[in-house]
Amino acid sequence: MTIRSMPRIYHKLQTAWRLPRQEKLWLAFLFPYSALVRVMIWSLPFRRFAWILGRVTANHEALFHAPAEQQLLARRIGAVCRLVARYTPWECKCLAQAIMARTLLGFYKAPYVIHLGVLKERGSDGGLKAHAWLRVESTIITGGADSESYVKASTYLPRSLSE
Repeated sequence: MTIRSMPRIYHKLQTAWRLPRQEKLWLAFLFPYSALVRVMIWSLPFRRFAWILGRVTANHEALFHAPAEQQLLARRIGAVCRLVARYTPWECKCLAQAIMARTLLGFYKAPYVIHLGVLKERGSDGGLKAHAWLRVESTIITGGADSESYVKASTYLPRSLSE
C-alpha cells in the first residue's frame, strides 16, 4: 500500500460510514457471505446449491406484485450487492450477486424472480455463455447488463410464492 492510496481508502471508508445503518449492516453481512457464495459456486456442482435460488418453474415470465416499499428495498439491496461485488478481492459475478440479493430479499419476504440464461458464443469453439439476473416486478435488481441478449433457460421463484 502506497502513501498515495491512503487518501483514497480513507475517502471510501468515509463514504461507507455515511451509509444508512441498515445498509452498513447489509455490507457487514454480505462481504463475508459473498466469499462463502464464491467458494460454493467454485467447488460444488450447480445441482448441489440450486435449491438456494428457490423453486424452479417453467414459467419464464413469472411476475409478482411487490408494494412500492419492497421495490425500493430491492433496489437498495441490489445497489449494496453491486457495491460489495466491486470491492471483494475474489470474483463476485452475476450468480453470486443474485444469490446475495435473494438471501436478503428472502429475509424481508419480498417477492423476486431469478432467471438463468444462456447465450451461444460466437467463435471457434461455439461454447455457451451463462448469465443470472434477479428481478422484482419488472425492475432488474442484479445482473441487468445485457440480460436481453440471453435466452432464459430456467426461472426460480421464492418457495413461499411458487406453491
